[in-house]
Amino acid sequence: MSTENSSTRAKVKTDVKASTKIKPETKPKSKAEPTLDAKLETKLKAKPVAKTTKKAAVQVESRAKIKTKAKAEVTPKLKSKPKSESKLTLKSEPKPEVKPELKSEIKSKTKIKTKSVTTAETKLASKQTTTLTEKTVAKPTVTKKRRAKAKPRVRKVKLNDELVNQYLTQNPDFFIRNARQVETMRIPHPVRGVVSLPEWQLARQRNKIKELEQEVTLLMEHASANEYLFEHLMTLQKELLQAENLGELVTRLNRWAKSLGLLGGYVYLFEDKWALSAPSSFHHLSLSSDKFNFIRVRHLQYSYHYLGQLNPTELTLLVPNQEYVGSVALSLLGEFGDLGVLVFASRDHRHYQSGQGTLLLEKISEILPILIKRWVTRKK
Repeated sequence: MSTENSSTRAKVKTDVKASTKIKPETKPKSKAEPTLDAKLETKLKAKPVAKTTKKAAVQVESRAKIKTKAKAEVTPKLKSKPKSESKLTLKSEPKPEVKPELKSEIKSKTKIKTKSVTTAETKLASKQTTTLTEKTVAKPTVTKKRRAKAKPRVRKVKLNDELVNQYLTQNPDFFIRNARQVETMRIPHPVRGVVSLPEWQLARQRNKIKELEQEVTLLMEHASANEYLFEHLMTLQKELLQAENLGELVTRLNRWAKSLGLLGGYVYLFEDKWALSAPSSFHHLSLSSDKFNFIRVRHLQYSYHYLGQLNPTELTLLVPNQEYVGSVALSLLGEFGDLGVLVFASRDHRHYQSGQGTLLLEKISEILPILIKRWVTRKK
């Protein structure tokens, strides 16, 4: 009996030691609570070995198995906790080693759980895929039906002159490629009724030629008129340069104007700009600027030259001793138009009209003040 008891004691101790192997703690805590293994060891030490029996040994083994199972169930919970909590629990409670039999049981249980989860997930995924496939299969049928119903849209573009012009400019060889159609084309004409396209083009070219000929004739007329005026201006300059005094200059100017078919030419000098008072003998050429202001405001407000008609009061001031005056040409003397007035009169009311050239008047009005300075002094 003593040998049997001793053998059972040795087995219990080895099982307990195997189940309660604890890793050495690096930093033991002073206030750590005693674990279940430690409590069992204290209980075993306190009881006498002689009193233990086979029943006690079996009970101890069953208790040890229950402890290991409890620890194995607790360990995954500890792993699921956050890092901070798991570190504290690991430090406070040492990790016991689990037997290989228990490990195999735990693995089998976890595999069963994972299989159940995976089967559920696969079922859900299969359901979703089936619904998606049904939707995707249903869509093309609808689109096919719509496409079958929908008719091809044709854009209707309204032709206008701009589009036709753009096409012809972008395709200059259109008439070459369609020469026969061009020959057969008929265009409405206001006189002939209908005309072919080549005849219509020829008519347009003839009209252009006529317009160009008219322009050339007008240019020739203007050129001949300018030549005529230039010749008369040169003759006037020679005569004015040959004058010995102001009175002779005025008479030569009047003679030149009559040679052109005019009533005459007149020169008036403003009193506030020239010294024409006694003992000067040219006071009959003086004109007060105050009297002339109403003519200036009416006809010479925006330019230094005026071509047209005057009323009787204006004519009595500028063209005395004349029964009938049809039209007049006025030109202010000097760079700023403040030295005097040059006047040419004609019986024809159409001879001087607005819009005519004033080049000859400009040249004469520039020459006269230079010549008058030889006989009359300027006021400062």
